[in-house]
Amino acid sequence: MTSLGTLPIRFGKGLIRKRAGIGAISANALSSVTNQTSDDDSELKKHSCQNATDDRLISFAQRWTTNVTSKKKRRQAMRSSSEAARSFSDYYRGLYGSQRWDGNGADGLCHAIMEGPTCHAALINRLHDDIVPCKESGMEPIPWVRSMNTNLDALWIDEGMERLPTPTLCPSTSLLNYYCLDPASLLPVIALNLPKYAASHNAPAKILDMCAAPGGKTLAILQSLLGGTALPSNSADEGDLHHVIIANESSRNRRNRLGNVLADYVPLPLQRSSLVMTGYDGTMFGSASMDPQRGLLYSPESEVTPRSEEEEGYTHVLCDVPCSGERHVLRTSSSLAKWSAGSSRHLQKKQISLLKAAVSSCRPGGTIVYSTCSINTNENDVVMEKLLNKRGDQVEAQLDVLADVGIGESTEYGNIVLPDHNNCKGMGPMYVCALRKK
Repeated sequence: MTSLGTLPIRFGKGLIRKRAGIGAISANALSSVTNQTSDDDSELKKHSCQNATDDRLISFAQRWTTNVTSKKKRRQAMRSSSEAARSFSDYYRGLYGSQRWDGNGADGLCHAIMEGPTCHAALINRLHDDIVPCKESGMEPIPWVRSMNTNLDALWIDEGMERLPTPTLCPSTSLLNYYCLDPASLLPVIALNLPKYAASHNAPAKILDMCAAPGGKTLAILQSLLGGTALPSNSADEGDLHHVIIANESSRNRRNRLGNVLADYVPLPLQRSSLVMTGYDGTMFGSASMDPQRGLLYSPESEVTPRSEEEEGYTHVLCDVPCSGERHVLRTSSSLAKWSAGSSRHLQKKQISLLKAAVSSCRPGGTIVYSTCSINTNENDVVMEKLLNKRGDQVEAQLDVLADVGIGESTEYGNIVLPDHNNCKGMGPMYVCALRKK
């Protein structure tokens, strides 16, 4: 017979053990709940940032519908622009991840491109000895341009965060004293490494700027080749060594703009001796119809003639291709409202065709630089990957060309400057990859 006196003790120990077990379970459950709450908060914050980005883009895309007079058409336009803006955001969020694309709602890549400050630089015109920079403007040399032995003279105000004064005409030459651009636009020209070529080769460089408009890179090419020092107005007629730059642009409207820029900055003797402007489809370069034996195409009215036919092809090709241009899309409501992922796929096909033509028209040992102002990986590294898969026996990537510049970030095949990066100061977007023809 069991003593009743022991029951409470036995039951009590059991209760103590059960209570201890319940306490342990409760602690684990509390920890789990806490972690779950933290994850939920993080996820909630992430969605909040995504929603803030999407709402900003949708609101911006709908601005262009204000001019639509019909209520029915306006509703349709607002619906389609909202879908386009949301698709745009989802597409690039998929490429960069929410943490970088959205940031904390106001400091991500989307915000930096759409609403962040734009970096301004002045490429000083050193193509004539009467052109001098305006020292009283407060401009300072861009450190990485000066340190790279580029032969370029580029200035900015307060690290490019202030707008520049309007360029002025030199009274004696009627040439403008500087060209305003995003300093990241100089990187493709720096990657051509023209000063090194000019110093080590006793032969003229033959350069193709395949998609040259609006003309800033063509001006930088000229200045890189000519030493970055002031030139007398008749110097182009005195030397025996004449470099040749083919500035090609297939679009008539853009070609007209290119022509105006070159006329505003390049002395006439230099235009006649070293510069040719053409208007051909860039994908034709390097083909049989473009004389692949020499790789040069001169306009019929040009006074330029090749010095020698011993070397075939171009020594350098700059392939700065048409691209999605997200900075323009995110600052033009109608462009964002009409955006679709299909346009990028179409552009990629064109970009690959242009790059293949650049490879075909370049001589062995020559340099090809591929560049875009896009943040789309499919128009940057993926284009390079596709090219190397098909033409890897002809070219190799030069990964260290811009290693010493100190801005932007490395990709698998090149470098990209994005305005949200802490060392880019609002510059870009600009993707650059250099290739060497084997």
